[in-house]
Amino acid sequence: MDRIGLATDDALTRTIAARLLALWEAYRKLDTRAHNAILADDYTSIHADGTFHDRKPTAQEIAAGRMTAYTLTELRAVPVGSGVALANYVADAEGPVRGRTVQMRFIVGEVWIKKAGVWKCRYFQGTLVA
Repeated sequence: MDRIGLATDDALTRTIAARLLALWEAYRKLDTRAHNAILADDYTSIHADGTFHDRKPTAQEIAAGRMTAYTLTELRAVPVGSGVALANYVADAEGPVRGRTVQMRFIVGEVWIKKAGVWKCRYFQGTLVA
């Protein structure tokens, strides 16, 4: 199953798409080590519930946000400086909440930085779409 749809088909967007798929797949598999390896050391995030996080997630935090399926669409990455890119996309995810499967849609904005030739996610903000 294709889990990602691109809004633009340029080299930067394709590169970020590959990293995003690895990131989301590691999260789905509860693979904290693989997930956090794609995040910058100074990673920060604002979650859809408005909470601010100033570090990479722990295994317990990833497990608490258990996700069983996802699709990412409308991905677009644009350079905003040397070795810095802004990525925006729509994320549809599903997972168990209080014993039942729920589906959620987020509009996501991320900042990606290139360190030692590798793109890493530096900042994440997801906004829940009602």
